[in-house]
Amino acid sequence: MKITYDAMPPVLFKQRKRSREYFKIQEFLTSDYTSMMFEYQDAKEARQRRQSLAITIKREGIPVRLQVTKNQLYVIKKEEQ
Repeated sequence: MKITYDAMPPVLFKQRKRSREYFKIQEFLTSDYTSMMFEYQDAKEARQRRQSLAITIKREGIPVRLQVTKNQLYVIKKEEQ
């Protein structure tokens, strides 16, 4: 029988891959701006990105609000209460 200490188990699930938008939102949170906009090729892509980001934002408790207008995705900081 072989005993090994401080052994790490293999990763059972993949690390979540972060999008470019996610990293830009993280940078945006540290800035003095109150809103930002991503512009996409069409409205369908903007809606898909909003849906994907909304899940991450909710899971991580990021204090922003998302709004889609045509092919534009707006990210607005929530006011602190």
